[in-house]
Amino acid sequence: MKLKKSLFCLALLALIISDCKPDKCANAVCQNGGTCNDGTCTCATGYEGDNCETKSTDKFIGTYNVIDNINYTVSINNPDDRDSVFTKTYTVNIQEGNDFGSILIHNVDNNNGNWVYCTVDKSNLTATNRPFYMTINVAHTYNVSATGSISGNSLHITYTVNGYYGNATITSTCTKQ
Repeated sequence: MKLKKSLFCLALLALIISDCKPDKCANAVCQNGGTCNDGTCTCATGYEGDNCETKSTDKFIGTYNVIDNINYTVSINNPDDRDSVFTKTYTVNIQEGNDFGSILIHNVDNNNGNWVYCTVDKSNLTATNRPFYMTINVAHTYNVSATGSISGNSLHITYTVNGYYGNATITSTCTKQ
């Protein structure tokens, strides 16, 4: 009987010991609604970092030197104009937008009145069909869409601009100051 009891206790102890694995999330401090899974934080939308401590928009904020490569195509509404390809250099300022997870790009097309509202998902930005005032040979209000990504201090954005007088594809290379 003692042998059975001893074997039972030994088996129970082995089961308890083998079942005791350290909780990998015990010391994890996931912030801003992040959750821990197997020792790693999974961040809520709009946050990133080891502990979800950083807003995804933070890395975009600042002043950038911009080089635009512009390919402009004239529409039928402006037959006296010509298609053109040209380059512009200027600076833009990016600030946090009014909505969580958004940014505003000011001085697009080197015009202080121009800004583009973008949403941010980690290292990518998107703008969809936003009103935009631009002078491409003729001043007019256009609609702009944009996609882009940031890596380190380098931001690359492609704008598609559509309007009454023409359309443009602008490829911007931006370097943070």
